Amino acid sequence: MIDRNAGVVPTHYSDPGLRKAVGELIGRADRDDLLRALILVSECRMAQDIGNAWAAHVAMLEREAAEAERRADGTKPPGYGPDPRNPVDKGAHRAGTRLKEGLARELCEAREAHQECVSTLDDNTYTLGHLPVAQAPGDLQEPDLLDAMAALRDQLRTAQQRFTEIMNRDRVTLHDLALQEEYRRSSIGAEESVHLRDIDRMDPGTFAHLVELLLQRDGCQTQRPAATQAGQMIAATADGGRRLTFFARRVDDPRDSSMGWTTGPASDISTTDIHRMHRLAAQCTDDSLIVVTNGGFSRPARRYAAQHRIGLLGRDALLRWAQWQEPFEFADQPDQNAA
Repeated sequence: MIDRNAGVVPTHYSDPGLRKAVGELIGRADRDDLLRALILVSECRMAQDIGNAWAAHVAMLEREAAEAERRADGTKPPGYGPDPRNPVDKGAHRAGTRLKEGLARELCEAREAHQECVSTLDDNTYTLGHLPVAQAPGDLQEPDLLDAMAALRDQLRTAQQRFTEIMNRDRVTLHDLALQEEYRRSSIGAEESVHLRDIDRMDPGTFAHLVELLLQRDGCQTQRPAATQAGQMIAATADGGRRLTFFARRVDDPRDSSMGWTTGPASDISTTDIHRMHRLAAQCTDDSLIVVTNGGFSRPARRYAAQHRIGLLGRDALLRWAQWQEPFEFADQPDQNAA
């Protein structure tokens, strides 16, 4: 392009008028013009590479978003009646929904970024074939194409990092769900497994005794506080010396006799209930408090528990602990949304 004596065959245009116009432009161009044209064409090609990379990122997000939507739809709850799903199915649905929503946000932004790449490249390729206009000394210089595209190139890197983080979190969640499913299957027919329907029939004292037995099964040393109103409290010392206080609160059997199925807890444990347990436990010990129930917790109760660092073990978590025989993880506090 710069060396007129180089053995390069010029591009042949089928339109005679275009061939004439290109020939006139080449005829008037000096070496500086040709060098500027080479640089601009090279910049356009590099800008095109950035746009192609965004397009590939969009295509990957579309594939993963479609797969996440299929996962979420395949595990969603029924439209009517009781929810027959176990915690693994519910967790798979939550994970698929969370992944779908996260990818949808990334996809919208990626499509806009790709469109900005296309628009910026179109604006610059329009100037191909036009000689640059000389600027007066002191005029502000318009940023060149690659400088303008640098922001989109850098945003692509961070978008790819966010995508990797989203997918890694999903893989961790799926791994945990796979472990839960393994415990669920191995507990079928096991004598040590305590079914939720049997727990629903227990009186409060028997339920507290069950919680104590589960703690001992997982290697904890337990004792009952001496307070007269602490019949549902269990003090536990886990491996490593961590001390915890458990409050076992059983709710009434939520069985619907008219329909013959269990519909779930009759009512959630409220904020005032959690507050009373917290005050009672504080009279006996300074250990961390964890509330265990065969029911659920209201949203205000979960917020109160989070503010006071109170662990909550609801019905789904109890199913994993008592029925599936999954060890309780004492390294971290239970999920506040486990109910």
